[in-house]
Amino acid sequence: MNLKTTMWTLSALCAGVLLSACGGGGGDTGEIAAAPTPPTAPNPPPPPPPPPPGGGSAAGLPPELQALPAAANCQALRSTSYRVIAPRFSSLAQETDIMAFDAGTLTARFSDGPDTWVPNGDCRFTIFSSQAHPGDAVVAPSGVIVARYYAGDDGAYRIALLFPEQSHTLADWQGDWRFIGVEQSTPATSAANAKYTSLAGSASIDGAGHVGNLSVCPSLADCQAVAQTFTLSADAAGGFHDDDPSGSARWFLYRAASGTIAVVLDGDGSFDIVTPATARSLPAVGDENHNWNLFANTSLLSSNATSLSDFTVVSVDAAAGSWSRQASGDGHVETLLLNQPTTGYTQRPAASATASDGSTVTVQAFVAMPLSGMGMSALWLPNLGDPSLPGAFMLSVNRP
Repeated sequence: MNLKTTMWTLSALCAGVLLSACGGGGGDTGEIAAAPTPPTAPNPPPPPPPPPPGGGSAAGLPPELQALPAAANCQALRSTSYRVIAPRFSSLAQETDIMAFDAGTLTARFSDGPDTWVPNGDCRFTIFSSQAHPGDAVVAPSGVIVARYYAGDDGAYRIALLFPEQSHTLADWQGDWRFIGVEQSTPATSAANAKYTSLAGSASIDGAGHVGNLSVCPSLADCQAVAQTFTLSADAAGGFHDDDPSGSARWFLYRAASGTIAVVLDGDGSFDIVTPATARSLPAVGDENHNWNLFANTSLLSSNATSLSDFTVVSVDAAAGSWSRQASGDGHVETLLLNQPTTGYTQRPAASATASDGSTVTVQAFVAMPLSGMGMSALWLPNLGDPSLPGAFMLSVNRP
């Protein structure tokens, strides 16, 4: 990322307190009244407490982050160091960075320079605002940031994922995991001709970092066991790396108050979003979702601006493992399927629906992997994008 500094200062708003004095009168007693005692001036009331940081709750943050300064418009954004993951065809060293963030001044410092973020509503910011192509960053309740930024070296928008840097051991990886992401569809020689397609699956990791029980779903449905094992080791540059003979990848982990996210990153731009393989349940009627959506196509380019979506659950079919939700924008109703096309994922079949004005709405198919406790989901939409190689990867982030 090519960065240029822009300075921006939040103005302070002050509220005045109006104090009223009260006086009393005495009746006529026929006696000479003593000189009245001057009334004691009332003690001024204590100043009001400072308003809490805006932008939702801090409950999704781990305790060590809740003690750090917060951005005025976002309780989930704190003064700390963030791991930056920006997938693209390059090298592992170029795909990751550290951002030091000052929540008081909204200054983000990368390895190649600073940038000052400009609030754009609760937990949303304009980034690189001094450049010809400003970007966009949104913050999930867990403190994870998803950004859409302009990569000046190849003249295109891309997406990045950032989360607070933490110290972890191999024991923190122990458990069962599932993932969704992208892999190269054909060998490439540069970012210009690199193309990607979807990948999902599951794996188990023991306390010593041994990865096994690998199952891979290239089409997000036809899952196959893979007789392959490898081992994780701590990486001197942060996170972990594996000893996969086909090419080592970097592994990064972030643990929030009630959820965990991990990212596996290859040097060719392939990546996986990873979450613990916990059981999932159906929503309840009346549940609402208000999200920001950031996309990357099969070239890992983010040609579409951040979009918003709002849905309310209107019915649940426990026997079928499905629910219907209504869009607040056009009023159409769509159906989602739990644990489809495989356990731990959500499927939205392609369909046609009717909007509240009677028009027809095309419902795009997707497969989603909710990231439990993180306030976000990772999705693959197989029919969007370039007709020669359709597909889009999406990160959907809960709005405050």
